[in-house]
Amino acid sequence: RGWRVWPLGSSLEHSLRIFVDQRDSGHVILTHLYLLLGCAMPVFAYPLQHFTGAPKLATYAGVITLGVGDTAAALIGMRWGRLKWPKMDKTVEGTLAAIVFQLLACLAISWIDPAVVVKSDYSRWVVLGGIVGVSVLEAFTQHIDNLVLPPVLFAVLAIA
Repeated sequence: RGWRVWPLGSSLEHSLRIFVDQRDSGHVILTHLYLLLGCAMPVFAYPLQHFTGAPKLATYAGVITLGVGDTAAALIGMRWGRLKWPKMDKTVEGTLAAIVFQLLACLAISWIDPAVVVKSDYSRWVVLGGIVGVSVLEAFTQHIDNLVLPPVLFAVLAIA
């Protein structure tokens, strides 16, 4: 892609440039790698579950935050978002969509995977607080959120 090697290089360059922002404007586009790494980090940390006692829901943290929450925030925020967060381009509607869809994802995961159990009211509040916290962090972070959000949610869900 970077060297525009024939026959696909030029098309790849054109296709991927659409997704580039000011944080990823160099010769190599790293955003896609950050997304893959962000989704995979909680899975890589899965062996730690045996030492920390982390529930299995924590291993889904990358998919929940990036695959569901970040996507919902972007789609809903761009389409219906009107109320902007202070000094940010992101919308309150996008953040609320991220929260709702992440909670629905947690319910779907617990329904599909019987090993995922949120056992107590305390744990449910921890999951809710973690999702709200990660969604607000996504709205205000200036960093590569694909690398920041999954480990944060993993840490919170590990105590749920």
